[in-house]
Amino acid sequence: MDEWGRRDSPGERIEIELTTFEPRTKAPQPTAPADPPAIEPGDQSHDESGSAQRRTVLVTAAAVGVFALALGWALGRGSAADDNDADNATPTASTIAVATTERITDTIAPPVTTARPRPSTTTTITLPPGTPLEVLMSPELRALPYELAVTDYSGSLYRIDLPAATVRTYPSRRSNAPSVAFRPDGTVLIYSPWGDGSTPTAITLEGETTQLETGPNQQNQQLIVDGEGGLWRLQYNTRELELLDDDFEPVGETLTMTANMQVQADPAGGVLISGSNGTFSFDASGQSRRVSVGEIVASGVETLIAYECADDFSCAHVVIDRLTGARAAIDLDELTRTAPPVPTDLDLAFEGANRRIVPPAWFGANANAAVVGRFAVLGLESISTDGQSSSLSHLVVDLERVAVTAHVAAGYSSGIVMSPDGLWGFAPSEGGSAVIAIELATGAQMEYELPRADVVFAIAVRSL
Repeated sequence: MDEWGRRDSPGERIEIELTTFEPRTKAPQPTAPADPPAIEPGDQSHDESGSAQRRTVLVTAAAVGVFALALGWALGRGSAADDNDADNATPTASTIAVATTERITDTIAPPVTTARPRPSTTTTITLPPGTPLEVLMSPELRALPYELAVTDYSGSLYRIDLPAATVRTYPSRRSNAPSVAFRPDGTVLIYSPWGDGSTPTAITLEGETTQLETGPNQQNQQLIVDGEGGLWRLQYNTRELELLDDDFEPVGETLTMTANMQVQADPAGGVLISGSNGTFSFDASGQSRRVSVGEIVASGVETLIAYECADDFSCAHVVIDRLTGARAAIDLDELTRTAPPVPTDLDLAFEGANRRIVPPAWFGANANAAVVGRFAVLGLESISTDGQSSSLSHLVVDLERVAVTAHVAAGYSSGIVMSPDGLWGFAPSEGGSAVIAIELATGAQMEYELPRADVVFAIAVRSL
């Protein structure tokens, strides 16, 4: 045997012993067991040989591999006597370490197989536009007898039937932040109020669409939908205002406006035009009459709210009965000072800011400011104390109590849109894809999140 514990004879067993403080353990042998040589007391040659065998061996990774192969062959070829002998051996730390090493190093890679591709179990179903889908909705929302038409910034349209808790989706019409309006036959019109060149589109409940060519100068015109579903076109370059028929051809009389005139939809039908001589109503028959000596800040079928000045230059807000012409002053300036702030980070910069009621035109062409029954939605501008910035919002005012019941950020979205019965308002969430329902009498709010929608921009509502 050499100094590494190897025997010269090829038929003899291979033995590697790790240094340990336990008694030596006899390794399994490939042949019949033989009695180990007796160890006589005082046998110096054996002690020296044993000392040589017990010197510390640095087992490298290669040596462990050789030992593992030898041990595997020995275990496979050993006789029953070897098994009995092994059973009587006392396990030591060295034995456990070797066994663990063998299990780690003697690893057989699993066979490589080529699996057949399985057919896909995912089925994509494309629903036709306008397919009603049932959605989860609170019982309180389902109790409201309204249908909503909602557009998002991508131009998609959603029709929400609140009592049925269904949503119909119509794909994007590639209009940048379109306005939306119900027409008398239930058709929804989506259009851009700013003259960005987008083609207005009429969409039926079943999803049938009609592209509306409103003239060769679409990129320089404003479209207005009045309270009766009439579509009006204002040409920016010529300042000509005209009503369009069902074929979107001009009908009736054309009115030429001056540069300082402002136009807004009239809930009673036609348009309201404000200028230096007051505000005039202009209907489809071409008839016009003055309804206020000032400018209109909120309009309804029966009631108007205007800001008027007398000959002595004293000015005030007045509530006007459209049927009788009766006027009553209302102190809205006090309401603007005491109205609660809009709960957004932006509004924190306007604490103590100057506030004033402004007409709908300040919000963009699609903004709403309406009066229905005892409630009014008014536009509010808040100017920062340094005068460098401003924010826009909507106030809900109870005209009987002369009190603010709700305050909602509006920006350039449609803001609060009132239901035809004047009991509820609906507004886009601030920068989100939800619709907020507001009980006008109490200011209580409920929210419905549109699935897979972009930021909600405009809302129209009709009674069912």
